[in-house]
Amino acid sequence: MSDLENELIELGNSLRELISSQTGSVNRNNIIGMGADGTATHQLDRICDDHILNFIRERDLPLNVISEESGFTDLGYGESLMVDPLDGTYNAENGIPFFSFSGAVVKEDLSSARIAIVADLARKTNYHAVKGKGAFANGKRIKVSQDPRGCALGGLGRAGHDHVSPILRGGWRIRSLGCASLELCLVANGSADLMAYVGDFNSLRNIDVAGGVLILREAGGIVLDGHFNDFNMGLDVRERKSIIGASSREFAEALK
Repeated sequence: MSDLENELIELGNSLRELISSQTGSVNRNNIIGMGADGTATHQLDRICDDHILNFIRERDLPLNVISEESGFTDLGYGESLMVDPLDGTYNAENGIPFFSFSGAVVKEDLSSARIAIVADLARKTNYHAVKGKGAFANGKRIKVSQDPRGCALGGLGRAGHDHVSPILRGGWRIRSLGCASLELCLVANGSADLMAYVGDFNSLRNIDVAGGVLILREAGGIVLDGHFNDFNMGLDVRERKSIIGASSREFAEALK
């Protein structure tokens, strides 16, 4: 494992400890401002964002930072760490143990990602991937399931109504867990066949999925946009797009 991989995993571990130390001390739904992406910043979001920036500077990692909360922090490097400091803020604030830190090392867009990290902050599980070298959970290689699970994850029921019916007719179980990065990882490790956020009002930001996209692809899955083309996004944190992550194209096209 490279030094940078180890550092990003250590960053995830340190955020897990930080979140644990904040239990009971942070006001629920405490909005303290607006993030660079135009959505509300909660107290926990800001705490995690500050921790990441301090970690990058203190460890002198050769990365700029692109964050949901603070936007682009130019530290003078050619690559950036695109992060969602806390994916699943509502879950974290309300005692629902499904939230993460998600990040990817990128240059010009998400397709340029070469290292990804998704740290499950409610459990001691770190997912990571290196482009061309595979995907891992706590150092053990993971692969998408070769046997259908009949399980779909994501925001299918909130605004993507046109896409839900064919899945329901096929007898799929649908779970909406509120943390896109971890939902992508659950497809990557074989727990589910499909995750999707589709529809005009059900799209995601690049920072929501930057880490999970590379992890799923390196685990043998595919990631498509709402038009069933290969998924890609730029580096503007205000950008939104529908996403379909699946263990195979057959399962992705179950949404048609």
